[in-house]
Amino acid sequence: MNVISYSLFRPRKFYDHRTWDADKLNENRYFFNLPALCVINRVLYPNFSMSLTVCPSTAENPLFSFYKKLSEKNSMFSFKVNEEEYSGHEPALWRMGALWEKDINLVLSRDIDSVPNKKEYQATRFFEKSDYLVHTIRSHGHHFNYPCRMLIGLSGFKPSLIPAGLLTPSFKEFKELHAVRPELLTDPTVKWNADQLTIINAFTTNEFFTSDHFLDSKINNQTNYPDFFCHSTTEDDLREIKLTERQLLILELVEKFNLTEWAGQPCDARGDFFLSCAKIEPSVPAIEIIESDKSLKDFYFT
Repeated sequence: MNVISYSLFRPRKFYDHRTWDADKLNENRYFFNLPALCVINRVLYPNFSMSLTVCPSTAENPLFSFYKKLSEKNSMFSFKVNEEEYSGHEPALWRMGALWEKDINLVLSRDIDSVPNKKEYQATRFFEKSDYLVHTIRSHGHHFNYPCRMLIGLSGFKPSLIPAGLLTPSFKEFKELHAVRPELLTDPTVKWNADQLTIINAFTTNEFFTSDHFLDSKINNQTNYPDFFCHSTTEDDLREIKLTERQLLILELVEKFNLTEWAGQPCDARGDFFLSCAKIEPSVPAIEIIESDKSLKDFYFT
């Protein structure tokens, strides 16, 4: 089984440093793209399920009723509630728990406030068919050097093939082994990045592993090669990936609505964009679910 894994949580604080996010002060911003992603993922990744790890307050949010109803209708959509407390950062690491689930071949770790663009999709599919075990995509001009050499929201993993010394027998042990040292967390910037730094520590610091098994894709606004030994995709690699007519239609809509200049860019995929996507993939009853609930209809269609 393959899975696209997301964290969905209530922001505990609004962070001024999120200059790349036009909706950083909206507490419901992580719900914006949920219906659109359910549709997009069925078109782009029909061989993947979609899994959310959510906090208790998210599970009780009326806006989450959309995904609850969809998961009841279609087993390709699932979620679990994580009651772990978080503060000073956003719990991006929760989505990594999918690596320890049974019979998982490939995990894509993605941000729920963005939608995929064409090069992200091509790079991901190239990784899927390659022999590499870990993948990251770097797309923004700042996605470079240690704090951003690997992006937790733009990574892929083949967990059954990753050596036990890196992955560890359990998620709990993984966090204990690779987490940022406690004394460094007094720095707010380090604490904010702690979850991403955990996977950087785990997967990019062993050059014997990365030189053979790590794939880096620099796309969109990123031109720098990685600062550690690994393989990099080329434009020819991306061009190898063929798209179906429906996949092209979805990705052309992303471009038409100007939702993403770089992979992982936060955006608002409600309204006309979502409705256009839903017409391409009617098997996902997204419009039907939203129209049955006034609060959902007001949020996603107004």
